[in-house]
Amino acid sequence: MRHALEWFDEQGEITELTSRQAESEAIVQWMDALACAQLHQALARFTSGLEGYWGYDQRAEQVYQEYSKRYPPEVVQALACGWQLARQATNSKAYGMRKRLAQDAEFSFAYAATLLPEASEALRKEMVEALDAEVRSSSLIENVNSALRPLLETCRGQVDQQMLDLFAYVHNHRRFMRGKRVGKAPIEILTGTEMDKTWLTSL
Repeated sequence: MRHALEWFDEQGEITELTSRQAESEAIVQWMDALACAQLHQALARFTSGLEGYWGYDQRAEQVYQEYSKRYPPEVVQALACGWQLARQATNSKAYGMRKRLAQDAEFSFAYAATLLPEASEALRKEMVEALDAEVRSSSLIENVNSALRPLLETCRGQVDQQMLDLFAYVHNHRRFMRGKRVGKAPIEILTGTEMDKTWLTSL
């Protein structure tokens, strides 16, 4: 499933959205056919959340096509491949795999630099930031959804606006414990200003 959701293939060419949607749907149907009640519930939540991600895929495709119009396709493909490998390395929990993916990413970036040396660093930074922006958007939304879901499930029918406001305040002022944003709260990232109190003492 993870492979089906990747934006680019091994050559750095973007895969058609309809193809990824069809492959993802086929995998979900195959897993659902296993007749496991717990898996069925998880797949229902996954499928519901997946619908919201296709919009980010479309914007990523637009980013890719825009760069392909401005620069040689081989350069854009190498940068796209490097970006995806670097992202896979960041998300990998196995040290050996993470190291290998990071090396492969740097190889792709280096190859792009040989194809267009006069603009390699600036273009790499620009394109990586553009693709990262789409990933951050979808990841931040899923971060909120995953944090809010247990509250809604355990307090079904009892969640009012005041509780949602409290949840939003805590989420925005609580610092991330891991990942690229570790040690930073969403409000700090948004405003660029460091909080002088924790979310609990500032309530």
